[in-house]
Amino acid sequence: MPKIPDSNREVQKVTLLFELAKRSLLICRDSLKRLSRDLEDLEEDIELKIDVSVRAISPLVSAMTFIDFAHRFGDAVDQIPRVKKNTLEARRLKDVLMSVNAARNHLQHLRGDLSTSDEITYPLLGNLAWSHDAVSFTLCLSQPGTGELPSMAIGPNGWVARHQYSLMDKPVDLDFVLATMEDTYSWIASCIEFKNSSFTSLRWGATQAFALRFPPGNFPPSARNRKDAATEKAVDDPSLG
Repeated sequence: MPKIPDSNREVQKVTLLFELAKRSLLICRDSLKRLSRDLEDLEEDIELKIDVSVRAISPLVSAMTFIDFAHRFGDAVDQIPRVKKNTLEARRLKDVLMSVNAARNHLQHLRGDLSTSDEITYPLLGNLAWSHDAVSFTLCLSQPGTGELPSMAIGPNGWVARHQYSLMDKPVDLDFVLATMEDTYSWIASCIEFKNSSFTSLRWGATQAFALRFPPGNFPPSARNRKDAATEKAVDDPSLG
């Protein structure tokens, strides 16, 4: 039976955390979609041994975004009032997100992982592996280190995943994580009743935005100069070539 939040304060908390979970899920969904498209565009060049160079940036950003917002999704779900945390659905999400949280902690706290004198045997930014029909591909997102670079594993039914992001040699199956998040979202939506029943629909919803314009001639010159200098540097930066 769906539970209706009691007080106005609880209503606000439930609403804000539910929206955070919903938007985190939508960001992960969009990130995986962009990641898949970008990786597919690299396949022909990788097979021809052509350096993909800075084209690796976009899939890296998508993978890191996915990891970060999958983690946020888990945090939001864990904090929503009146959602029982000892259910099978909640425990399943927590188990699936263990590899995500380990990956995020590595990306957020590299200093801790690198503080020992141990040899670095893995790409510090991780590697992406993906499968397409009978072929699997691996993309190192930084130098591979001194260890062996694993490719996509093969299981009884073929490749074990479609898109896999590995950090410290620990793989995260992105498609499986997303599917689990979607199942969890459907379960949460069935647990809570909102006055606006459409609020649980998996849509982004309205986005508040505004602009502040100075009257002509009153824009602070120092701020304008800093903005112009930053724009020129971004345009002329040779490191992105």
